Amino acid sequence: MRRIAGGVLALVGLCIAILGVALAVLVGTDDRARTGPHRIEADGVAVVTAPDAIRWSNATVTLDVEVPDRKPVFVGVANSVDVDDYLADTRAVRVDSLDVPWTIETSKQSGRPWLPASPLAVDWWTEQASGIGGAELEVRASRRDGLGRRPGGRRE
Repeated sequence: MRRIAGGVLALVGLCIAILGVALAVLVGTDDRARTGPHRIEADGVAVVTAPDAIRWSNATVTLDVEVPDRKPVFVGVANSVDVDDYLADTRAVRVDSLDVPWTIETSKQSGRPWLPASPLAVDWWTEQASGIGGAELEVRASRRDGLGRRPGGRRE
């Protein structure tokens, strides 16, 4: 009976060790889970995340966005009401859910193929970054934010 109990405990210990190694590989030595780069196909002018797409509270999210052909790129964080208003009649791809390591669900929004104004011209972004060919933004995700970016980008 002691051998069976010892074998069961050894098996449980092995399972816990395997889980620990898997978590160490996923999170790494700097306490960050990384995934990517990943391509999001978009024929619109914007890619936006739904307010509840990132389901972790108080998680730091790094968006590393690249677009082909050294085109302008903008990455911004704002209240989802403002983002929805801004993109109301604009063609966009919406990231409805995101799971690590990398599973996303998206939906398409039809509309005109241009933004109503330059994202740099509006003053309600709480965080923003822009550049030619790419931009990186590190933000603390909260449920009230909408994380947006231009199409063809990659997320880390």
